[in-house]
Amino acid sequence: MKTRIILLVLIILFLSIACSEPPGITEITTSEDEINVMLDPVQTSTNAPPFIMKAGGYDWTITPRAEYTIQAEVKSVRTYGSGWTSILSPVDFALAWQELTKAETGDYITYSQRNRWYYYHYSSQSPYGKSYIIKHSANHHILPATENVKRAVLTIKKGDRIRFLGFLVNVDGIDESGRKVWWHTFLSRSDEGNGSCEVFWVTEMQKGNKIYR
Repeated sequence: MKTRIILLVLIILFLSIACSEPPGITEITTSEDEINVMLDPVQTSTNAPPFIMKAGGYDWTITPRAEYTIQAEVKSVRTYGSGWTSILSPVDFALAWQELTKAETGDYITYSQRNRWYYYHYSSQSPYGKSYIIKHSANHHILPATENVKRAVLTIKKGDRIRFLGFLVNVDGIDESGRKVWWHTFLSRSDEGNGSCEVFWVTEMQKGNKIYR
């Protein structure tokens, strides 16, 4: 009997560990609202002031350009660990919404990333052409606002459906030698080419019904 009780306790402990968050991530709250990937991203003007921070040997000025919320499906994930951009942004997500989230689009459209760029390829049989793909998918450079958000976003995988909340920002930095770097966001979903990605300061993330800040 005693052995059975010990075994039951061990099973419960194992299940609680297996079902809990990865180490270091704190779930802030839960939401009854389902993630709706059929909605366009919501972008609004902001009066939020710039703020200063130090990281990786740089003094950074982060200038909010717009409040931004996106609900989307992750089509590709690429992490980065070198270069000055990785100091603030450890991961990029190629995100898609509306019709591009339908399962059958995987038969016609593929997505990939490298060197902070995002690429898509579509077949001649695709019901969605270049214009629709450009307007309903984008590469997002993710700048987590907190360590908790950082740990949470690094658990995201291709195929996940997520909601991100935060600001599209301009980033300007200067290191101890006086070297200046900059990384500025675009504000349109219909742009393409060099520099057309969203530089996204993420203050909140939802995956499933769990919210992280």
